[in-house]
Amino acid sequence: MEKEQGLHYRLEDCPSPGKTLLLALQWALFMYSINLVYPLVIGDIFQLPPVEITALVQRSTFLVGLGSLIQVLWGHRVPLTEGVAALWFSLFLLCYQAGGAAGQDPREVLQIMEFALL
Repeated sequence: MEKEQGLHYRLEDCPSPGKTLLLALQWALFMYSINLVYPLVIGDIFQLPPVEITALVQRSTFLVGLGSLIQVLWGHRVPLTEGVAALWFSLFLLCYQAGGAAGQDPREVLQIMEFALL
């Protein structure tokens, strides 16, 4: 059957092993870099010490890997980014700004958010 215009692969088509490896590497680098930004920015705006930022990055990376592994083995098996949600990132930024407008220290705002999440 002739391939449709604009599509490189149809549903049942599969790229060559070399191309699959390159595409997988590209996806892994993209997924890791996008999930690395969130903990770094959150740690910076809340003025966390480098040790705590490092721990946040480690936990985030571990959970992204675990979530991806679970999706590959038992989940939808679709190459979606299983990681830090932009919604939570936005909420942290909004709370930081609201706390700053109210005159609160960023670490105090973070403690209040941690308590609320528990």
